[in-house]
Amino acid sequence: MHDVLSHSLAACLPAGRQAAKLLKENFGKSLISFSLKHDNSLVTRVDSESQELLMSYLKKQFPSVPFVAEKQDSRVKASVNKDGYYFVIDPLGGTAAFVSSIPFFYVSVALCRGPGTLAGVLVDRNHGEEFTAVAGRSAFLNGSRIAVTKRSKME
Repeated sequence: MHDVLSHSLAACLPAGRQAAKLLKENFGKSLISFSLKHDNSLVTRVDSESQELLMSYLKKQFPSVPFVAEKQDSRVKASVNKDGYYFVIDPLGGTAAFVSSIPFFYVSVALCRGPGTLAGVLVDRNHGEEFTAVAGRSAFLNGSRIAVTKRSKME
């Protein structure tokens, strides 16, 4: 199981890096067009391009693992076997910030099985941060282990 998770993490990170590079290259360009989704959230051309890049990269590594993604037909989402493995991708987290030229956006990819998240990456090129985690193991920021504080009080 850990080999599968390590392999998925090893594939998700370069995919996330490529997509984050695409976002960074398109950030701040004048006239980023956007539209509204049914829930009134924003979606851009860059969302679609980033999603296609992620899915294409990961399909080569894991051809039988389906995806749950933002810009995806709801029938495809419904067909994902929730007891099996599937990827959840957010090709442009922080679209409103992106459209507003605020440099707080990221790419995230997770490998899930059933209701659980097994491995994931979050890449933020603007701040040079790459978060990675595998269930049952430590989480990392740019390769260095991170953890929640042991403090029980804020003062």
